[in-house]
Amino acid sequence: MRMQMKKLSFILILLVLSVGLNSCKKDEQASVDNSNGNQQEQAPSVPKFTFTGPSTSSTDQNVSIVNSIIQNMNASNIPQYRFLDATKSNSLWTRLFVSGDFVVTLTTEEKTDSYIWQMTYNGTNDFTNITYNHTLIMEVYSSKDNKKGNGSIYDNGNIVRTFKWETDTNNNLSGYFIDNTSATSYQRCKVIDNADGSGEVQILPNDVISYKAQWSANGSGQWWNYDSSGTATASGSW
Repeated sequence: MRMQMKKLSFILILLVLSVGLNSCKKDEQASVDNSNGNQQEQAPSVPKFTFTGPSTSSTDQNVSIVNSIIQNMNASNIPQYRFLDATKSNSLWTRLFVSGDFVVTLTTEEKTDSYIWQMTYNGTNDFTNITYNHTLIMEVYSSKDNKKGNGSIYDNGNIVRTFKWETDTNNNLSGYFIDNTSATSYQRCKVIDNADGSGEVQILPNDVISYKAQWSANGSGQWWNYDSSGTATASGSW
């Protein structure tokens, strides 16, 4: 299990950048600078989902595992940099964050019932000393109400994570992320966060279940470990 939770180095760098460069944020719904003198529009709100774990004070290690999976799911959100006011050209909004010669660009393309979000880096980042050349970092597709979407995170042109989320009519939130750990191996994690406080997580290396936990609205839960063939080998509760 410990090995399974240490495969997110690039994504953690992304989070460090987001926190380190974004100590002060503007409102997610930014105004749009229109040079034609018309009344300012509001740029689309950056999509954001928040999964939560069991409401419990238990120190059981499985609660920690569950919370770690959920934190990694939430790490798939578009980083909320302190962007300048958005500019608009036709159906494309552009937001910029500038720190020295390092520039983060977030574009939003409007479709009939959805948005396409792309984040790129350019220049040398002061925190990592990594130099980018208009490098694609994230691409996200979201519904206009932000209740569902999917996306990808890139490293050197390669997809290192894909993810998806959806909120149903009862406000139950579900989703998953897939980390590509090598050219031939990947790990899928599923998360369910119900409106009543209950939920479930699963870890599925190469789509074979290795771990599952479920919890009720009061925070109590059960867990299961599985062997490489998907057969349960251990279980317990907290």
